[in-house]
Amino acid sequence: CLFRHRHFCHEPHPKAEMFQYVGMGRGMHTIEQDRLSQGRRNRPGRAMHTITQLAPEDIPAAAEVIRQAFATVAEAFDLTEENCPTSGAFLRDAALAEELDRGAVLYGLSDGDGLSGCMSLKRKDGATFYLEKLAVAPWSRNRGYGGALVAHAVEEVRRAGGGTIRIGAMYENRELVRWYGRQGFGITGTRKFAHLPFVVCFMERRV
Repeated sequence: CLFRHRHFCHEPHPKAEMFQYVGMGRGMHTIEQDRLSQGRRNRPGRAMHTITQLAPEDIPAAAEVIRQAFATVAEAFDLTEENCPTSGAFLRDAALAEELDRGAVLYGLSDGDGLSGCMSLKRKDGATFYLEKLAVAPWSRNRGYGGALVAHAVEEVRRAGGGTIRIGAMYENRELVRWYGRQGFGITGTRKFAHLPFVVCFMERRV
């Protein structure tokens, strides 16, 4: 996640979604634009939802949610497949599958609209986990789903005997950094990588 420069995370904010910095290669995902025009729009307030671990057959749907979520971030910060190929906006299904093969566990948040949010957890060592690809679909924002996914991650890490969750965020996305701060994450450092058009802000939270 943080030290392998690659993916990111985001959640509910029209222009400043969440970017979670993860590994160092390619890959990311979403739900097609035509579905957005079929009534899946933002609805205020909280909604009933469930969060479950996803199976390999759920990868295409999860990847689509990630792509849709990151697409708004890419547009807001002028990220393209040329200057930021590892952005979630350009995630391939196969790349997400490879992450699972390497030990990441994928979770999905579902509500009345179906799969509306995703995240993955990857264990670094006995105490530390990376929270990656936190994403809430554009049509399901402003319902508290991002916070619900973080809370679920905390529960899973505690259950597994972990003590720390680490993330990486786009430092220029100040709304995102502040949002993670409200979820209990503190900044541990920043770094500019040559292959990325922004500064990465490293954050962590004790559980």
